[in-house]
Amino acid sequence: MTLDFLAEKYNTDKGCSGHGFTNIYDMILSKHTEEFKKILEIGVFYGASLKMWSDYFPNANIIGCDIDDKTQYDTDRISTLKIDQGNRNALTSLINDNKPDLIIDDGSHMICHQLLTIGVLFPYLKSGGYYILEDLHTSTTHAPSFYGADSVRNAYKFISDLCAGYHAQSEYMSNEESSYIYDNIEDAIIFSKHNGTSITSIFKKK
Repeated sequence: MTLDFLAEKYNTDKGCSGHGFTNIYDMILSKHTEEFKKILEIGVFYGASLKMWSDYFPNANIIGCDIDDKTQYDTDRISTLKIDQGNRNALTSLINDNKPDLIIDDGSHMICHQLLTIGVLFPYLKSGGYYILEDLHTSTTHAPSFYGADSVRNAYKFISDLCAGYHAQSEYMSNEESSYIYDNIEDAIIFSKHNGTSITSIFKKK
């Protein structure tokens, strides 16, 4: 059962009828479906992707975080937390010894939130795990300026620098956080779909 099949089943916009991200994720993540034990996703919306991940990773607990109460989507393996992605202390409260195998940021799409979140949570990712940062089109002219695309060090530029092997920096994370990301990324890739209106990235931790 492919990830795109599940995306279409649950009507999440990550699938081919939406952004077209799931075929890309499937190529990278399919070999880990049985082994991954904890998935953390920022942004719940109406719970579709949480259900998709739950089916795709049958042995994993799925945690969804959203600024609104989404407990109506809780099940035996899906739990939701009310978290403000723009609040560093709230993000830090997610950190514990049980590190996730996969983190997906599909939250506010605000550039300041995207960069703050990766700065705080990437060290929390398990070694060999993956971090997905979606909707990088908000860093481009395809998105309204209120997302922060006019920032010189926007999220797309940050990830592009990592892909090129540079030490990316951001005003939204500490030097220690940006150095940790640079030192601990094994691989980073950006995927652009639909003429740049749908952009995602996925990187693997050493």
